[in-house]
Amino acid sequence: MANALLNSGVSDLLLFSPQNPTQIAVFKWSGPTSQRLLIDWTTIAAQEALNSFIGKLNTTQRTTVQP
Repeated sequence: MANALLNSGVSDLLLFSPQNPTQIAVFKWSGPTSQRLLIDWTTIAAQEALNSFIGKLNTTQRTTVQP
């Protein structure tokens, strides 16, 4: 997901209208009883906010479900 946000086509669209900013949250489902909010709703109105969001994605640890 972080790589997708780094794509110039995606980032240009996210930052296209700073007066009407995009909001992004990341929620992960790993199984029927394993879900968690990775990153709460974040307003993306400038490149700095997008970079910060991408940094959070890159440092979030993946969890797995044990059978």
